[in-house]
Amino acid sequence: MEDLIRRIHCMLQSQRLPRQRTRSDPAAALSWTPTGSSVACQRADPDVPAAWRSTRPDRLATPHARALPAIVILLFLLLSYSHAATTGKVIGLVTDADTGEPLPGANIIVVGTTSGAMANPSGHYIITNVPVGERSVRAEMIGYRPVVAEGLLIVPDRTAIANFELEQTAIELDIEITVVAERPLVRPDATSKLAVVTGDEISEMPVKEFSEVLALQGGFTTDSSEEIHVRGGRTGEIAYMIDGMYVEDPLYGGFGSQLNSDAIEELVVMSGTFNAEYGDALSGVVNVITKDGGSRFSGRVEYTSPILNDSPYRKKDWLGSSSDVHRDSGGRSLYSVPDLEDDHDLLVPLLGEFSGFIGGPVPGVKRLRYFAASRYYNENGYLPFGYEMERDLQGKLTYLVAPGVKFGASLQRTNKRYKTYSHAWKYRQEGAPERRRTSNRLTLTWNQAPTARMFYSLGLSRFKQEQRVWVPGQGAGEEYTAPKTDNNSEFYIDGYSLLDRHAASLTYTFKGDLTWQATDHHEIKTGIELKRHDLSQNERTRLGALAPVEFQEYDREPLEGAVYLQDKMEFNYAVLNAGLRFDYVDAADEMWDDEEDPDSPIESVPARFQLSPRLGLAHPVTERTVLHFAYGHFFQNPTYDDLYYNHLYHTAPYSNPDSIPELALVGNPSVKAQKTVAYEVGLQHQLTADWAVDVTAFYKDITDLLATEEVRRFPYHYIVYTNLDYANSKGIDLSLRKRLTHYVLGSLNYTYSVSKGSRSFPRQGFFDVYSGQEERHREYFLDFDRTHDIGLNLEVRFPERFFLRPLASSGVVLLADFASGLPYTPYVSPGMEVEVNSARMDWTGTVDLRGYKRWRFGPLTYSVFGQVDNLFDRRNPLFVYSRTGKPWDSGSVGEGVEKTPDFLKNPAHVGAPRTVRAGLSVAW
Repeated sequence: MEDLIRRIHCMLQSQRLPRQRTRSDPAAALSWTPTGSSVACQRADPDVPAAWRSTRPDRLATPHARALPAIVILLFLLLSYSHAATTGKVIGLVTDADTGEPLPGANIIVVGTTSGAMANPSGHYIITNVPVGERSVRAEMIGYRPVVAEGLLIVPDRTAIANFELEQTAIELDIEITVVAERPLVRPDATSKLAVVTGDEISEMPVKEFSEVLALQGGFTTDSSEEIHVRGGRTGEIAYMIDGMYVEDPLYGGFGSQLNSDAIEELVVMSGTFNAEYGDALSGVVNVITKDGGSRFSGRVEYTSPILNDSPYRKKDWLGSSSDVHRDSGGRSLYSVPDLEDDHDLLVPLLGEFSGFIGGPVPGVKRLRYFAASRYYNENGYLPFGYEMERDLQGKLTYLVAPGVKFGASLQRTNKRYKTYSHAWKYRQEGAPERRRTSNRLTLTWNQAPTARMFYSLGLSRFKQEQRVWVPGQGAGEEYTAPKTDNNSEFYIDGYSLLDRHAASLTYTFKGDLTWQATDHHEIKTGIELKRHDLSQNERTRLGALAPVEFQEYDREPLEGAVYLQDKMEFNYAVLNAGLRFDYVDAADEMWDDEEDPDSPIESVPARFQLSPRLGLAHPVTERTVLHFAYGHFFQNPTYDDLYYNHLYHTAPYSNPDSIPELALVGNPSVKAQKTVAYEVGLQHQLTADWAVDVTAFYKDITDLLATEEVRRFPYHYIVYTNLDYANSKGIDLSLRKRLTHYVLGSLNYTYSVSKGSRSFPRQGFFDVYSGQEERHREYFLDFDRTHDIGLNLEVRFPERFFLRPLASSGVVLLADFASGLPYTPYVSPGMEVEVNSARMDWTGTVDLRGYKRWRFGPLTYSVFGQVDNLFDRRNPLFVYSRTGKPWDSGSVGEGVEKTPDFLKNPAHVGAPRTVRAGLSVAW
């Protein structure tokens, strides 16, 4: 492969530019120096990556643009045959500042770690296994003044560049030269779309959860339930990881925990395509790297107030005088404004959010550091009823056993109790269900570097999750008080919600990864992952008004495994990521031999496996421009609750086909993994010293999506899960970034996409049957398709020594998100057929603002802040009536029994109104 790339490159490169060098001061290691064409076709130094020849950490010296046709030819040749990382890599060149000659034997270390290397005879070095985050790298040599590059951002799986020019000195000086490494605007080794958000950046944003940060990234959109979708994929197609270990809910999918933003070191977002080490995801990967304890004691405590302004919906007769339809004999509204403090015993009887962290070295124990973060949150919702209570405690120990050997242990416990608003229960709030999610996560890690160019990581985790949905006072058995509506069939006036669920999952995961820098060009990485789930479910539910009441009770122990191998090939003219992944899953269940014939034999479901090839290529066209291409096959297993739903109908010896009720939904453990084949091609270009643009075009072909299909086979009539659905998505991501200069930094992300498919979610076929819809035989705009999505993150930051003293150590952060409307199916007249999702809701848009001011007194830093969400109080539609396309106008006046404005103007049909919060913090 290496020889093929070099031969094509040399054959097509007909012109070379002479190499140049610019003399500069010792800090020139962080200033741009023009370089000439690649020397890959010359005899001298053929194995030196051009990245080492650059004198700026965020630049790669690149070949002449005429090498581009070689890459195009190479793509056609390749296609014709056609523990997630928590550390990164640093490479560079050490030279004499006066002569430009290499300095073999120079020592380069990552400050605060045991990672380091010695420059080879040509002055180059490679440091692997570097912890992520902002790091300082120091270069030193006898007879030269040391140079420290501060603020070098290390990203998982990526290569950071730090080149040094050392200044000779006649005597040994302890004074070192410190320079600040600028965050690279263009990443020459990025073979696919990547976004990195640091914990410090998140802490300044007007957000409560890190998922709100995701919604601002290119390719990320939200649906009417404010669930996240990536590049036209369904919800739940993202793999979430904390420190390289998966933290997903195997029963229902999605992020299986909460996370305090104070604990985040970096948030790494991969959308569309990703390397072979990542699996069980169709659309993207989110890897959260948590903080380790530092070399000194530090911490912060913070309090954020609850919503300070009154909600327009959380009061009697919010639509006007006597607008609440249910009133007592005296004419007073029967709606009562709930209060979390009155309904629950709070440990700290105060609404709002308390959060904080502490970390540092453990006194008396050398090389042992700790980090702990906690969050305590109580909040009334802005809708007529609803609340949230969250408790989160996380601890982490890091012990340096020996040079190059690190042991880590982390423990997290979360508890979230909440009640979501349901309009039908407005006047009988005690009948609506409450929900609780708890999780307990224990992770042990071992990281060791046997040699300077090889290291391995081992991880073992125990992740327990529980989900409880219930109405206090109502049991899970068959006896319950059924809900009863008023005479207008609008609001419940008696009874309780039928839904009762107690689900639990216990997942043991073992993960091992080995990384070997085999040569200066090849970084080989391989790994294995094993998962064992212990799943239990006890549920009473009804999926539709005419559907039967169903009881779920099962215990299952499925197994999953994966092995991958990948090679990152870094040349001066290209970076190639090639990998292959093998995934295995055993559902540990039984199913009819023919899913459309309940009388067919019941057999054990065989284990399934799939191979996923991945390919990514980055070609530096110039010092400021990088072209990339990525291709891959991606698989994701359906959630286990869909596999085991109503399992007793097809599980021996309990199976009794005659007991299957009319239109029952039947799970299917024999369904295949869902599949996406994704392509993307993109261009990064640095416009100026402070601005860069990234344009990426993508296409996804999605098949074997989980679906529900009606089966009519006398005497049976039921609905079963299959792999019938399909979809495709195409579009363009555009990102514009500005680094901090002149007090301003920020990013602008725009996505244009078109997403079509047969159905938008697995159970849509089930609900189509109940509503009398015909079976879908063509592609439609998916329910979550947004043609345009714009996300803006803008910060104005004034330094501590700003000349206007009142503004010193202050700043303002603005987040804006605008998106075109979601599709819906309009109603025209009875009997007239209208194409599904052929109309669009209005655009949505929010602007959130956060301002802060800090003061330093001795070792303490005090801060106050204010935050406004939905600054312009825009009413964003989430659900609309099919006659009008409006959230509060049904357009059905004069037809049949008219619904009251109290019922039609459901506050949950629109997004949150303007909310105001304030807070303060103390840090040290």
